[in-house]
Amino acid sequence: MKKPRPTPAQQWREHREIFEYAMAHGLTLIDAKNAIARDRWKAAHDRLAAVRRRSAAFANRSAT
Repeated sequence: MKKPRPTPAQQWREHREIFEYAMAHGLTLIDAKNAIARDRWKAAHDRLAAVRRRSAAFANRSAT
């Protein structure tokens, strides 16, 4: 299934976020877009790892 095409407002919000990140960190727009994607991936990965740790702790606690 294809992702729905973003509305013009969503496109402008994304561009503004990228632009502000680029200005704050002294990056080009492409580098800023990649950095934002990397930061989001890392945050999602960290959340998943936290859930797995809680799951493992719960499984160990209920097994005893």
